[in-house]
Amino acid sequence: AYLTKPFDKDELLTRLSNLLEMRKVLQKKYSAPNYGDQRTNTDIPMDIGIVSKEPANNQQHPFLAKVEKIILDRLEDEDLSVNELSRQLHLSTSQTYRKIKALTGMSTVLFVRQIRLREAKLLLLSGDISISEVAYQTGFRSPVYFSQVFKEVFGESPSIFVKKQS
Repeated sequence: AYLTKPFDKDELLTRLSNLLEMRKVLQKKYSAPNYGDQRTNTDIPMDIGIVSKEPANNQQHPFLAKVEKIILDRLEDEDLSVNELSRQLHLSTSQTYRKIKALTGMSTVLFVRQIRLREAKLLLLSGDISISEVAYQTGFRSPVYFSQVFKEVFGESPSIFVKKQS
């Protein structure tokens, strides 16, 4: 925001309030558990066999679209670290953290995990592969950890989720 000097106190406070409100709206939008998944379960074809390598939400912030594309390109890579992600973005790890935190309200690690879980959910809907295979294909080192995190985010274990979809 640009303000001419001398500053009008009321105008300054109004602009600050508007900026903070816009930031909260963006954080709420990008921190939703099913962020990027604009489709409902019934809209997702049951024959999904591979993970889409395109960002799920074309209307998202360009920086987040770039981050998501990098994550999706290396979805199976369980060694994708914040340092590697930052290197590919040509930013420092702290700058990457600040930008993702400002846009989503989440840390970089949580944002990466959310994208992995969203893709895992799509793979589970296909019904063609086991839960362990889904865990490994989405970059989780352990199926047990994958199940714990999936239950924490979606409120039910992957096996129950799969049974409900059948």
